[in-house]
Amino acid sequence: MLRARAGETVEFAIIRPQMTVPTTAGEKWIVFGNCLVMTGVSPTQISAELPPRRDRVILNIASHEQSPIAYFEYLRRAQQYPDVIITNVSSWINGTNFEQETQLMTQLDPLGIATAPKPDGATPAKGGAYRHQDALGGGKLQTRVEETIARTLGENVQVIGHRYHLFDFLMFLGTLARTADLDNALYQLQIQSWFRVGSSETDGNGFVGLHVDYRADWPTGVDVMAERYLKRMRLSRLLTPAYWSLLEENIRDFQSHGTHVLLVRMPEHPKIRAFNNETYELPGRLAGLANRTSVKVLDLSELGPAEGVHLFDSVHPDAAAADVITRRLGSWLRTLDLSTARRP
Repeated sequence: MLRARAGETVEFAIIRPQMTVPTTAGEKWIVFGNCLVMTGVSPTQISAELPPRRDRVILNIASHEQSPIAYFEYLRRAQQYPDVIITNVSSWINGTNFEQETQLMTQLDPLGIATAPKPDGATPAKGGAYRHQDALGGGKLQTRVEETIARTLGENVQVIGHRYHLFDFLMFLGTLARTADLDNALYQLQIQSWFRVGSSETDGNGFVGLHVDYRADWPTGVDVMAERYLKRMRLSRLLTPAYWSLLEENIRDFQSHGTHVLLVRMPEHPKIRAFNNETYELPGRLAGLANRTSVKVLDLSELGPAEGVHLFDSVHPDAAAADVITRRLGSWLRTLDLSTARRP
């Protein structure tokens, strides 16, 4: 019964797909940021939205919960200054150790430009673009505990496709007995049944499109999922003064080398947008950055289901949403002067 009811585990990672990096000379655009960009911006569609140019290459090298600072530093240390950079400002990042992030990005080397030799095993991720968190492994202690629980509880918990702690399972039983609501009870096991990712696709340029099937009561479920993510977000402060300082420093450096740097705030669930506005003062921060550096900013954070933008787990856009987002981005880009004639 649980297997039939469950749609997807709540915890998962979206893996950056492999791509072929062209070596020909021409106008180079790099799109980077976190997984909202990877699943929300299609380089192929951007190209279709722009005036034709045969030598233009647009690549999306965004990855899971990554900050733009790691990408800026990765490019800067390799002395690579593309014609155009599109990146996002988001609190959905994995930490504040930006030096370590840069080192990891250099080891991953998605563009094959790093000057330092990569250590053994530092290769781009392979396999499917959409992967459940349980496929990413875990610590030995956690594994031993979970194996003990599995032997105690039997196979019915394991077949759901996720690993559980005993506390989670007891919460599941207690919630089910108290409310007789299987959806809420499953959520104690980090399982939701409001959506199911049916398939994924890539465009060969780094974009991951996720095709999602929704249950009729998804609008209710997405609010529950947003609140769950907010619990995590309230426990940390990731957009620190160091983040803003490094971001501005990098924007200025790339601008001084002739790169057009464009910032995009991706669509956000209303509750998450309100949190970011209150906690990080994002509108004011972005406006100040634009005033000081003349960087162009596009705010798409208010796009939602009414505009065809579904954030299926309250965070990530599906393929249909990516189409809307990229079209909005393309329309904006056509209003900008992105001439490369001023490049040194």
